Amino acid sequence: VLDWIRRRCEAAGWGEIYVDPREMADALGFDEDRELGIHLHLLEELGFIRRGIDVTLKASARLLAPLDVVTAQAQKLAPGPVGEAVGQMLAEQGIGPVARGEVRLVEGALTKGVSPAALDDVLYRLALRGVLIYRAFARAFALTPGPRMLTNAPLDLDVGEVRRVREEMEANLAAMKRYAESLGVGDCLREEILRYLGAEKPPTRADQCCSLCDVNLTVPWADEPLWEDLADPGRYHDAKYVVLKAVAWNAGLASVRGRAPYGAWTLAQILLGNDYMATKYETDAERKKARRQLIVASEHFGVLEGLRGGTDTVLGLIDELRNEGYVADVERRWERGRYRYPVPTEKGWERLEEGRLFD
Repeated sequence: VLDWIRRRCEAAGWGEIYVDPREMADALGFDEDRELGIHLHLLEELGFIRRGIDVTLKASARLLAPLDVVTAQAQKLAPGPVGEAVGQMLAEQGIGPVARGEVRLVEGALTKGVSPAALDDVLYRLALRGVLIYRAFARAFALTPGPRMLTNAPLDLDVGEVRRVREEMEANLAAMKRYAESLGVGDCLREEILRYLGAEKPPTRADQCCSLCDVNLTVPWADEPLWEDLADPGRYHDAKYVVLKAVAWNAGLASVRGRAPYGAWTLAQILLGNDYMATKYETDAERKKARRQLIVASEHFGVLEGLRGGTDTVLGLIDELRNEGYVADVERRWERGRYRYPVPTEKGWERLEEGRLFD
């Protein structure tokens, strides 16, 4: 891991680099990003790297207003190079009003010599103004060389150092669990956080401290929906109906020149916004790139992102639709053999025409 990062830093002139976690995991043979994260934490603790705030690597976008209007608003929000870069990048990357396209944010920012985080912020603010759709779907690590990398110090992971880092990580986990699960009236949320950060809490009135010090404390988020209500699209979408609509769209690809319907598993990845898994098994680089662009541009890409249960839940909904007679599987031949994909039955098409939800 250290050698891989060192090569990238050297190529970048020993400045900050932005790393695609999936690219790095594939290159180094990690099965999970979590394993990679542990190695990065160790290298940071040992002084070989510094990690900044992760930034958006890629996003899907579609214009809801003419490009010149989007550009003008971007320049109002961020006068100077960042505002100017927005319109230039959208034009160069072919983002238009017809279908969603892929924004290569880090690539575009570095080409224009601006901060990816600043560019990302302006695009989100433009989306809030309703002039474009902007949805990030991949993040990048922001890494800079630490003092030990710059001095070419050897990596010596002795048993004592590994144990120290492990104990520290376990202590941090225990502190987070205590904060989330064990604190109650008589404790102080603010004091707990400050202690975790190595600071002491100054004398503070209860009604100006936290919701445990004063259970009647007025907080700005009191009337906001719970995060769990927002994080699971199944709570505000009829996920089963969304899946049926996506099955109908997918079936229609059979009549589009140069396209073919996706199998149920790949369709699930599209609905969940996971373009990496949807294209993982395509070995030809050019075909993978073209396939990813078509997937990201789909109106159904990511509409169930964050759905609890992920792939298993989506496939379970397809099974339900199949068992209830709304979809059926058909077989299709292709250059590597045969595969099956779901299509709406007459009953399924009737449900869609009626617009009648399941929940």
